[in-house]
Amino acid sequence: MQNESNSRMPLRGLGLLLLPVLATACGDSPSTGFQAPRETSSSSSMSGGSGNTMMPPMQSGQNGMLAGAPNLDLDCDTPPGWTKIPNSSMRSANFKLPGDSKAECYLALLGGEAGGLESNIDRWRAQISLPPLSPAEFAALPHVSMLGRDGAVVDFAGTWKGMSGTENNAGWRLVGVVQVDKEGSAFFKMYGPDAEIEAQKDNFLALARSFRPSHAGFANTPMPMPEQPSAAPAAGPAPVPAAGGQPMSPTDPAVAAMASQQGGLNWMAPGAWTKGAEKQMRTVTYDIPGGGECYVTVIPGDAGGVGANINRWREQLGNPALTAQEVEGLEHLSICGADGRMVTIEGSGAAADKAMTGAMVLVDGRTVFVKMTGPKQAVLSQKDNFKAFAGTLKESK
Repeated sequence: MQNESNSRMPLRGLGLLLLPVLATACGDSPSTGFQAPRETSSSSSMSGGSGNTMMPPMQSGQNGMLAGAPNLDLDCDTPPGWTKIPNSSMRSANFKLPGDSKAECYLALLGGEAGGLESNIDRWRAQISLPPLSPAEFAALPHVSMLGRDGAVVDFAGTWKGMSGTENNAGWRLVGVVQVDKEGSAFFKMYGPDAEIEAQKDNFLALARSFRPSHAGFANTPMPMPEQPSAAPAAGPAPVPAAGGQPMSPTDPAVAAMASQQGGLNWMAPGAWTKGAEKQMRTVTYDIPGGGECYVTVIPGDAGGVGANINRWREQLGNPALTAQEVEGLEHLSICGADGRMVTIEGSGAAADKAMTGAMVLVDGRTVFVKMTGPKQAVLSQKDNFKAFAGTLKESK
């Protein structure tokens, strides 16, 4: 039976493209720095369109990102009942919530730090008639991964005054994700009647995690493809790397977004990861902070099934096999638009200092494996980044 450790699929070269996903203007102008024009009803997309606002030329940022990406389009997983509506010239993604809703939800992308994280959050609080956050409240904000980067999550209830300060809607709520970086900032925002926004919060956060560059975004940017390696693939499971280095928090604000495509797939990977050496049987390999690695392997067929592969992984780390019922109860994870399974395994015995997180899905007659291995602390610290990375994997069209 063929599995992900003895596959002999050919490996194509990888062309790595660093994309910003933080590039265009928004009508929700920050308190300092860039002053965006007011929103209009003209329609445009991140690849141009008929609107009056065009994005700046692409420029390289100091951290490998780009300061502008006029050819970048975004895909996302629109929640049930939600409707994707045309973008305005200031909105890179725009949504209508279910029913006869007064609520609005949109993603705005902006170059630069846009005035800073705290000032933008306090500006949103002022829009809903609330005072600034205290330092302790600011430090306690939860976080979520969006566009491969860390974002602060806010949830405020009060009287909506709006961006102009002229509205007066009592009993409203604002939920948002804010990312601020010198190479570009993102503002994902939903506001409207309190009960309606509260009911849609989980869908909002799931939508935030699902944003990714569309295939059209890749198609407009040429990527060099190295020669295909000629060496024969080696059999056996990938070795677990030796421990070394210090792990980085998966919610580190320095995490940027890297996007690429290879072997019929495209994806985004955290900027805290670095592209590893090309290896046989792998679509791509990334080195993670702390000495581990994360890689993708694709093989034909069902590769023996979910249970057989997960129990093989467990055996490698000194763990007993799961029952069929336990396998069925594993965490679900959307990979390539299909329902995959994910597991985190901490080593025992001789492998007590090791761990792995793995996910797999059968899609279009082939199995996609995503596997992260290494020192236990490194693997566990990167679990959120792993989930975000695996969730961005899509089949190229």
